Amino acid sequence: ISGGRFGRVTEIANRVSRGLLLSDISSRVPVSISSSEIQGILIGQNLNRPKINYIKNLNDFQVWYLVVTSGKGGIFPSNLVVGSVAILDKKNQHIEVDLLVNPKRLSRVRIINYQIESRVE
Repeated sequence: ISGGRFGRVTEIANRVSRGLLLSDISSRVPVSISSSEIQGILIGQNLNRPKINYIKNLNDFQVWYLVVTSGKGGIFPSNLVVGSVAILDKKNQHIEVDLLVNPKRLSRVRIINYQIESRVE
């Protein structure tokens, strides 16, 4: 799985860990859309396509624009590819995203150990 993001580790035990998929209804990930770097929140729907809410102007986007992590909130580092814009729902003011990785087809995962460094001043 080169380059795809599917979720984050939420729990670690002796021989087992648990992950939260981007498509899970409990998942919330800050993202940026395309080179415009307009930000939103990717929200899982327990469906194939998570939604991005809290977008001011959907006219700034087109289908197939790239969706990447924004790095806000310390969940993921910035600029990790999540997927692409699949549907612009202007009536309900949200975007639906085709994830780069289909979680149902996963056979291996790579875990990134990401932590925000805190500065003591």
